[in-house]
Amino acid sequence: MPSVSLGGQLVGHFGRKIKENGGQGPISRISSLDPAKPWFDLSDASNMISKDDAAFVDVVHTNSGFILNGRLSIPEPLGHVDYYPNGGQHQAGCKDIACVGTSCLSMNIWDLFNGACSHTRAHQYYIESIYAAPIGGLFLSESCDSWENFQNNDCHEHIDRLPMGEGLDIDTMKMFNKKTSDGHLTFYLTTNKEAPFAHTSSMGDI
Repeated sequence: MPSVSLGGQLVGHFGRKIKENGGQGPISRISSLDPAKPWFDLSDASNMISKDDAAFVDVVHTNSGFILNGRLSIPEPLGHVDYYPNGGQHQAGCKDIACVGTSCLSMNIWDLFNGACSHTRAHQYYIESIYAAPIGGLFLSESCDSWENFQNNDCHEHIDRLPMGEGLDIDTMKMFNKKTSDGHLTFYLTTNKEAPFAHTSSMGDI
């Protein structure tokens, strides 16, 4: 059940209600794509998507941070596994500087007014992962403690690289989660500036 932005929060609500009232336990998987921050960051934490809302919850962060910097989603890890492509705040190929003459606005809020490019990349990545899943692992990511660690090649060597999106193997992820103290992992990766976004993609040949 993948859903983006406000929908990325709403699916958590659905998951909670199904678990409470469905009589058949939690749904198997929720994929929350750049879940919305406005209002949810001020409300009770129980209103936000969490790893308790389904048997497995994966979250993709593409535009996370402070809204006055043009960021619309929650930066904190929320699922069993959280992906942070390009660091999770601003996506490659999205413009974040507006210039008029020699005066430039260097805040990412321009990205918000320009169609929330980074925010919409979450579902674009996921769609690409669906179409490309039959031809092999795409959006391969590294398990790291931070974006800075990823950039410095300081990641967890005992955890294999895994794909983000539809190609994620849930059973493998559950096995990795058991090795952590809190049942949660964060993964980082980089993407291309334009579609196909995955470095290993051969979507152009399909």
